[in-house]
Amino acid sequence: MSDLLKDQMLLDVKERAAREWFGFGRWEAPYWVIGMEPGGDDCPEIYTSWYQLGATPLLDAKEHEQDYNKLVSTEPERQTHFFAPKPKIQQWTWQPLIHIVLGFTASDEDSHVYQRDRFGSASGEGEMAVLELSAIAAKTYVFADQATYQAGRIESLRNRLATHKPKIAVFYGVGCRSQYEKIAGGVFDEAGFYQSGNTLCVLIPHPAHAGKKYADWRELGMSLKLMVG
Repeated sequence: MSDLLKDQMLLDVKERAAREWFGFGRWEAPYWVIGMEPGGDDCPEIYTSWYQLGATPLLDAKEHEQDYNKLVSTEPERQTHFFAPKPKIQQWTWQPLIHIVLGFTASDEDSHVYQRDRFGSASGEGEMAVLELSAIAAKTYVFADQATYQAGRIESLRNRLATHKPKIAVFYGVGCRSQYEKIAGGVFDEAGFYQSGNTLCVLIPHPAHAGKKYADWRELGMSLKLMVG
């Protein structure tokens, strides 16, 4: 196969992912977190892995990272990342979101263990859906504007939210407020809340820029539980 054909196939897969890949976990999860786009570099192996794992709207986060790591490196140390037995801790985004869920459930489970075993899990016991407004990392996204597929993705997420009715949906990154409100189906109040049917939707700053401690995020989860009842 020529390099040109390989490049075209990759672009086709990437474009399909931009339309159809929404993140990790399972739609039936009771707790949803929805962000702007994935972090990290926009590299081809991300989409190759998505395709290899079935090109489904949601993947298992651990399976995807393991498959992706095999594509980018054969070095053992490259395999020990966020879902390793002793995981590298994703402290700026994942851990705050995990603490919200742990606060909501009043769980004393170690947040590092939760990241390793349960974050974005697609198993039958997976309780946290990790979703993105865009499937493409922003900083090296060059083949098409992210807005190209945004309307369709918003409609799909709105329909999924109405169908699956998670207990809470945490939207992070206030710069995407208008898009998030379309997904929620209404306007967040001054405190950042909107009740969408059976789902309490909450808008928060991106955890990486909020300047809060883990205890603050856990307290938020506890407050959400009181609101849900």
